Amino acid sequence: MTDAIEPDDVTPGPAPAGDEANPLGDLLSGGMPDLGSLVDGLAAVQSIQSASYEGSAGGGLVRIVANGRMDVESVTISPDALGDGTDVELLADLVHAALRDLTAQIAAAQQQAMGPLGGILGQ
Repeated sequence: MTDAIEPDDVTPGPAPAGDEANPLGDLLSGGMPDLGSLVDGLAAVQSIQSASYEGSAGGGLVRIVANGRMDVESVTISPDALGDGTDVELLADLVHAALRDLTAQIAAAQQQAMGPLGGILGQ
């Protein structure tokens, strides 16, 4: 059995200040968020997840299409990207750049849809 802690044994620490006092920041500073806003935000996220996004590189030589859940739907490589002397390393760099472009577009759409909730939910 453990010893009970008596109220006199506990020394309260200083009260949190700033963001520590309200970990949800400005969102809850005026009270609870509007339920309608939360529902609208969730609907926007669902819309983003089902939408298609395209990332490209090399002036469109490589195009990658995926939905907002990052499920890649297609990869298109223009015959011009191959040229006469196919440089596999360059082609790999173009595919990588197109993927980075694609993920940046999806992340921006998610952040815009989430608005102030994005920071709270780790977006």
